[in-house]
Amino acid sequence: MTIEINQPITKRKWYEIWWDVWTNPGVGSFQALLQDADHSTARGFIWIAVTSLIVALATSVLSVRALLNYQPNFTSPLVYYLCLVIFTPIFAIIGLTIATGIYHGIAKLLGGTGTWSDLVLCVSAVTAPGEIIACVIGLIRFLVLQIPVIIFIPSLLSFIIGIYAIVLYINALKASENISSGKAVVVYFIPTIVAGLIILCSLLALVPAFRTTS
Repeated sequence: MTIEINQPITKRKWYEIWWDVWTNPGVGSFQALLQDADHSTARGFIWIAVTSLIVALATSVLSVRALLNYQPNFTSPLVYYLCLVIFTPIFAIIGLTIATGIYHGIAKLLGGTGTWSDLVLCVSAVTAPGEIIACVIGLIRFLVLQIPVIIFIPSLLSFIIGIYAIVLYINALKASENISSGKAVVVYFIPTIVAGLIILCSLLALVPAFRTTS
């Protein structure tokens, strides 16, 4: 008679998960995330809310500090930045919900067998640290704004991080939706292409109106 000994399931810290996802750009890191003790949708939403709040606070502080140099007495901008800090996490969660819902729906049409909650968690593991990285790059851009020789470096970093993030998102789709690389690429880019076409068609529809008024 054999006795099975269940291995204890550990819960990794948020920074351990983020580090694993961003330093190991493969499907394995997301599969490990989905095996974590706390792979819940709520955890992904908390990551997004907190990082969005941090970014909004940093942006507001820098903006208010810059405005104080030009306009010592003002109230309207303060109200604006206060609303920014309050509502940014809310809109970030809504945006994540809509985006992952669209991706999950397309993945289902292509034969995906994953769940929306798994997709939310995987996408959050990419987006949350990505927001912090983007904020740091923005701070670097702010600091080197007066140095023309190296002003291109933040833009170059943003481009590289953007491409790297796309790879991570595609692997997140593969792991959470159980689809191939080709299908994951299609799922990721279809909303972008559709949105681009809608914007293009809207602009083309406005051209006759501008010609009439001119």
